[in-house]
Amino acid sequence: MNSSNEDGINMTTIEGIIDNDGEMVHTYNTFTNIGRINNNLQFNNIATFNNDSLVINTTNAVINNGGSINNNRHILITQSSILQNSNILNNTSSITLNGILENKIVGSNTGNFTNNGNLNINSTAELKNYATMTNDDKVMIIGKMKNYLTGSITNNDTIINKNIVNNYGTITNISSFLNDTEGTITNYNILQNNITGTFETTNIIVNKGLNASNNDSVTLTGITGTLHSHGAFNLNSGYLDNQDTLNSVIVGTFNIR
Repeated sequence: MNSSNEDGINMTTIEGIIDNDGEMVHTYNTFTNIGRINNNLQFNNIATFNNDSLVINTTNAVINNGGSINNNRHILITQSSILQNSNILNNTSSITLNGILENKIVGSNTGNFTNNGNLNINSTAELKNYATMTNDDKVMIIGKMKNYLTGSITNNDTIINKNIVNNYGTITNISSFLNDTEGTITNYNILQNNITGTFETTNIIVNKGLNASNNDSVTLTGITGTLHSHGAFNLNSGYLDNQDTLNSVIVGTFNIR
């Protein structure tokens, strides 16, 4: 208990430890973690898993969620490890992402990821969204966030991009989206700023044209980049490279300063 660690995680009150070095499968009922789980290989969840303490997904390990994960304290996805969600993932506290998080569609299951806490996408990390993601608190992007063709991201609170966002699907900003001084957003499909939304950029936004090529092997036949602003879209510094469509409705503004 109370052991120190290089990740700066508060270990106060954490006692029981599960070290999984094989395949751990949770199939029925509800599993609540109030200690620490070190997943060193594979954890498959197809029921309800409540994390009220600490889960560490170590290097090269995999968490597959086809059920429900409710994170109420802390999940650490280390570099070269992966969390794959194809059903319900709720974060009410903290997820530290140094590896990969995939919110995806598998068969008839569609991933639904709701962030109501802090999601930190660090420099070695990548969030890949193929399904539905809703942000109700804070997302910090120091790594990469990629929203694929079937993906939909709705921001109801705060997203800060300090590196790379590639949008091949639909991103809807209802609150605050900041593209910081080192951030680059490349939009291949639909990026819309709601009437209540404020979109601030101090670096680079690229709005791609029809059938644009890309580095993620996404087929974009018939797809064109469109920026809709129903609210305030502020280009404070940097530049906007528009290769297709900008739409500003009567109450919306594009402010280029």
